[in-house]
Amino acid sequence: MFLVEEATDAQALDLWCTVVVPPGAEQLPPGRIQLRKGGQRTTGGARLGSSRMLANPVCPGDGLPTPTG
Repeated sequence: MFLVEEATDAQALDLWCTVVVPPGAEQLPPGRIQLRKGGQRTTGGARLGSSRMLANPVCPGDGLPTPTG
């Protein structure tokens, strides 16, 4: 998932905990889903220059990191 450059860690964590985790993302192998922000699209459609967010996010209330790598 790519977020706009202006996305904060708090906004990324909210997205992770309310949209990504509830459908069962924690059951996927580590690193399968990553949140990244920024970057540019090439003419071929690839993204360059994005930075990873939330390497080990912890959702409020669970106290356990989700397996993002």
